[in-house]
Amino acid sequence: DVRSMQCTLAALADVSLATPDASFGFPEAKLGGLPGVTAYALRKRVSDDDVSRLITTGDTIDAREAQRIGLVDFVGDVEVEVARLIYRHCQPKVTKVMYKPDCEKAWKQQEEQQQSKG
Repeated sequence: DVRSMQCTLAALADVSLATPDASFGFPEAKLGGLPGVTAYALRKRVSDDDVSRLITTGDTIDAREAQRIGLVDFVGDVEVEVARLIYRHCQPKVTKVMYKPDCEKAWKQQEEQQQSKG
């Protein structure tokens, strides 16, 4: 479970990953409010309407909803997603140090996703 300040950190990150069973929320909203830094941080990634919904209701959202609204970038097996990001964005000399099974698993999942879209 990702709550309060942890959500703020996710919103401030350049890249944010979540496992499928993760949930996000601001339960302190039910007790009367949030610090301004939280709303400011969320607005970096999330629309004003979604920020308002999250910080006024105190409801939790699942990982897919967090991805849909922009709070997280990727939902999946974190190790595979990290391997995929490294494979996609790192220079070859850095990529060579990756653990081969993780690379193969990330590549296979990426191919399966492309086939299912096409």
